[in-house]
Amino acid sequence: MFWLVAVTTLAATPGDDSDIYEELYKNHGYHADLLLTHAASLVDYITRHPVESVLDVGCSHGRAVEMLWKHGLTAVGVDIAPTAVALAVKTRGFGRCGTHPCFQTASAEALPFPDKSVDAIMASDVLEHIRMQDIDEVIYELGRVARRYIVLKIDSRHETDRAPVRSLHRAKKFEHVQHLRLTVMPIAQWKTRFEDQGFDVKVEGDLLLAWPNLTPTKPLPMPDFKLIGTSPFCTHHGLADCSQCSSTPSRAHLLYAHIVKTGGSTLECATHKTLVPQGIWSNLVRITTTILHLANVLTLYV
Repeated sequence: MFWLVAVTTLAATPGDDSDIYEELYKNHGYHADLLLTHAASLVDYITRHPVESVLDVGCSHGRAVEMLWKHGLTAVGVDIAPTAVALAVKTRGFGRCGTHPCFQTASAEALPFPDKSVDAIMASDVLEHIRMQDIDEVIYELGRVARRYIVLKIDSRHETDRAPVRSLHRAKKFEHVQHLRLTVMPIAQWKTRFEDQGFDVKVEGDLLLAWPNLTPTKPLPMPDFKLIGTSPFCTHHGLADCSQCSSTPSRAHLLYAHIVKTGGSTLECATHKTLVPQGIWSNLVRITTTILHLANVLTLYV
């Protein structure tokens, strides 16, 4: 039995993010419209490029799974929020699910499926909800599970509907949350992130199509970062990003251009592959890049 994985609608991230979405589904009417789905164009692509079965990761209330059932595909779903999974079970019931549960709770970073056990993966409005430092791990998981292809729809803007976040704040819950879309960057940068892990990638309309390796390489863990003004600093190494990033007054770009350790006495910018010195020069680098960032911020208002 072959499987297709469809990843739709919900962020799949670790930490307290699952608690955020559970709160939204359970107490704030999140995705209350049971006919709403952002996956129509992805389902259309799949029906024109047939596969035998479907797993919908981030399935929300299960509408996309139901649509795939109607096209004669075996389909199941996972979601990070238990209430969303319960809603999908209640609303969609049991269809062509094969040997797996029709709906279950799981994260995109730890899909409960064997290697190369699915035909394809479809993700609609999911990856932009994932934390920056977790993106590579999720990409690895998608490539690990999918055998044939991955279909993605990723929004490159912060959400315009602020109602869910405002609802959390009114309830005095998760007041630190300002956006549900945590990783916002152009589709070209998403394309690069997949290509960096060996995928063949093509952009077709509003879809990003990726064909995975047969043997994906598990990525090294990326250090956490924090923002100081508009500058990301590695919390482990205490360094700013590369000079090219520092000269770019784009906050979205700076968030993407997080440094990664390459060993020895250098750090490497994830975007420009520019080496950043450590050790005796670290304070100089930090001071210089901070000054450059302040200058860039000032230019935005002049």
